[in-house]
Amino acid sequence: MIPAVSGGLATDARSVGPLEYIRALWLRPEDCYGFLPVELSDGSSIVYVYRDRPEYAAAREGLAGPREARVMFGMVEMQHPVEIDLSGTAQPAGQGAIVSHRLYPAIRTRSSGKQLGHFLPRYRDAVGLRPQDVYGVHARGGHHFGGTSTREWDSYWIVYRDRPEYAAGRERYAAEADGKGRWPAAELSPGVGEPPPAAAGEDGKLDVEKTGWPKRGLFKQAGADGLAEGLADTIMEMGQEPEDSFGIAPDFPQRKILVATLRR
Repeated sequence: MIPAVSGGLATDARSVGPLEYIRALWLRPEDCYGFLPVELSDGSSIVYVYRDRPEYAAAREGLAGPREARVMFGMVEMQHPVEIDLSGTAQPAGQGAIVSHRLYPAIRTRSSGKQLGHFLPRYRDAVGLRPQDVYGVHARGGHHFGGTSTREWDSYWIVYRDRPEYAAGRERYAAEADGKGRWPAAELSPGVGEPPPAAAGEDGKLDVEKTGWPKRGLFKQAGADGLAEGLADTIMEMGQEPEDSFGIAPDFPQRKILVATLRR
């Protein structure tokens, strides 16, 4: 009999980076929808969105930093009980390592109009990336766009659990993205366990949809709390499952959120 546990969709705003947050909770990518910075700044709090489990809830209580967690309750099925020792040592790089790899943009083609919807499907195809291995898309480095007062992110990096077969695909993608060899190498860091066997039925189209910034997150006084609640509403309305999510990313100038999902 499969045990049912009380859980649901958790949104948690923290002033810690994705890698630190993932390892602190021992968060599995198949439970993760993605993460979104509250402001266009590397020091911004980040809203993490994922399927909640009792072990995640317990781990959140021990995390430092501002805490603005919301859980929208439902029923979540666990295939088998999972025991997580947060005091233990994470897996070394190369054994279920966490990968951060730059998706775009190349500096010289920043104004080409090609954004996440162009690059993410190509990265998935080049690497053979499975959605249940993906944590999300990490915006890094703000800059002023075209000499104006408008700020935009310098680059986006995809964060996922590694498998041996992904390495060759990363090299192919990097070579095509920058033929002169200046594309940054993937960054590998300790992960939170070995990947499970590949699941069947992973074919489908990767759609990157634009949705409006949640109304509750538009008002400055709402801050991370309003954005977290708005994201939870948006994801629930879309009916999206975390196993099919490739992440969420901000488009601050247009006040939009990009949601990447595998449509089977």
